[in-house]
Amino acid sequence: MRSDQRLLEEAYQLVLEEQSVELYHAADRKDLESFVRDGIKLELAGTKFSGAGARQGKGFYLFRSKGNAINQAKWTYGEKESMVVVIAVNSIDPENFDIDYEVVGEEALQFLKDICTSSWKYKGVDPKRLKLTMNSKGDLSLNPAWYNLFLGRRFPASIKRLDSDDAEYLSATFELLKKLYPEVHKQFELKQFEDSGLKALKYNGVEKIWPIRIEDLQGNILWSR
Repeated sequence: MRSDQRLLEEAYQLVLEEQSVELYHAADRKDLESFVRDGIKLELAGTKFSGAGARQGKGFYLFRSKGNAINQAKWTYGEKESMVVVIAVNSIDPENFDIDYEVVGEEALQFLKDICTSSWKYKGVDPKRLKLTMNSKGDLSLNPAWYNLFLGRRFPASIKRLDSDDAEYLSATFELLKKLYPEVHKQFELKQFEDSGLKALKYNGVEKIWPIRIEDLQGNILWSR
């Protein structure tokens, strides 16, 4: 029987080998020349806005949907007509991708709630070891105390949109999950492929990413390789 890790790798490979798949990232138009000349500078990922997202782990975010890339950039930068969309080809080793917890935050929170309430489903998983608590209203509190930058964070049951600070707590909690219960962590990653179709990916490899096309927000091609 194939292991969960093998299934995970095959899921990445299937998604990234589809001929129609392109990966998107929205950025400021002033960086267009740099993208063309130097490619995407991975070393700059997470260095803007006081390193927002950097504590999730070093990585460059790419989306499978152009609309999601634009929406994420608008959330970060505000409405800017000077934004461009950088399209990257899917020729990067899938083992170098990870999940963006800001984008899949709703699914990640639900998974943690399931761990708190579904003892039959996650037999042997102790929420206390994961620093998880949930009250009767469905509010979830995370306190990954092993990560000394964090004192704890509460996620109301009604929360819909997560910010980069929220994502850091989720990332730290899932790192703890991976450390203590690696098989359950794999279940979460596999669930993302099945349910969300990998809405966003975090590339944490070292190979340079070169754009194959750059468009404006209206879809006009500004540059093509």
